[in-house]
Amino acid sequence: MKDIAYNYILDTIETEMRTIYDSVFEILEDTADRIDVVTKVKMLTKIKLLQKFIEILSEDDTDHFFSNIDLSNEKTSNLYREILEGFFESQDKDRPTFNTLWNRILLLHNIEDDSQYLHAKIKGYAIWRSLCEVYPLGEAYIAEEYHIAPDQTIEDVMVATCDNSRLDTLFKILKSNFLPPAFYTWEDAHDPADFLLSVSTPPHTNEASPNEVVQWNMNGLTLSDLWRHNQVGSTLNFSSLSAGINNYWIHREIASAMTWLYWGFTRITPANRVVYKLSSQQEEIIKEFHETIKDPLKNTAQSSVDDLNLDPWERIALKKGLIVPIQDHPRIYRLTGRSSVSVFLGALREAIREEYNIAPHGIDVTTQLAAYMPTNPTLYEMVYNRDGKQYAKRTYQKTANRK
Repeated sequence: MKDIAYNYILDTIETEMRTIYDSVFEILEDTADRIDVVTKVKMLTKIKLLQKFIEILSEDDTDHFFSNIDLSNEKTSNLYREILEGFFESQDKDRPTFNTLWNRILLLHNIEDDSQYLHAKIKGYAIWRSLCEVYPLGEAYIAEEYHIAPDQTIEDVMVATCDNSRLDTLFKILKSNFLPPAFYTWEDAHDPADFLLSVSTPPHTNEASPNEVVQWNMNGLTLSDLWRHNQVGSTLNFSSLSAGINNYWIHREIASAMTWLYWGFTRITPANRVVYKLSSQQEEIIKEFHETIKDPLKNTAQSSVDDLNLDPWERIALKKGLIVPIQDHPRIYRLTGRSSVSVFLGALREAIREEYNIAPHGIDVTTQLAAYMPTNPTLYEMVYNRDGKQYAKRTYQKTANRK
């Protein structure tokens, strides 16, 4: 099994490298940012996922990772999500992480369960990275400027529904290639921005050409719009603005990741590849594994754990995205989203009420919920914090006492 596992992972990596090669170069040549940035982040995540498989092979850890072949797809999906989470938790010097900003955005929108916002979160992360490139002093962390909605599927394509009012303004500034003057009295003026501008010849030149008169009227903007554009763009230079909103940061990271991927693959590939014969069952497993690699987000947490005889609360929490299995431990979980025990327990109680049609204010609601809720010792043994670390024994007990 060890040789088969090694070789079919090697084959999978090689197949995917061929598949993504053209896509990567299309992304790297996308200087006008025509390709959706969420697609680019997913591509970067997939490249880093293949790097993880190379690490598994180089550490001779195939038996451990594939100790249960039936769970290999689930492990792959969880590993993909962990890489994404690593992006959200990445930190620049002493600045907060994107997850810190995301939690504030959720709070502003009164969202306690963000399980239906994964693609919107990826889009928000990309916006945040772009704004960090443009603004070095922290304007990327203004939560009020981010607007989100639940993920939507349009024509079988997942659409990320997150935008940022400041980034929209930057696009307009870059499109105009000109930042007009603005007066403080324009802040609340909704008159059309339709007027003549006289551009004078710089005084230090010797040219005798008359002043150039230009007409300013762009897409029905108002004086208030121009005032806001001036406020947003007055401290910017166009080179940093262009580099930021055209997502040059992800182009750099994809190029670097692909370089390391090719180097790693060359390093672990033996001079003489082992030829192996697969049974029909093994061929089916490999086929499913390839499909999972193509789109790891399709494989939900419960897709491979139906045979584990889960308790009702586990199935419900997995279905709602409140927990995800910790790698190699299918029945030990970590919290997702906002890492608060009270938020998790509240969301789990609400999900159980919905699942079993328990009235929220019924006489026996506490007794009915207790029949499905896990005990405190069970929570201590099975549900860890967002970082995958076990809570103190008293944590769930203290939370229960507050209810």
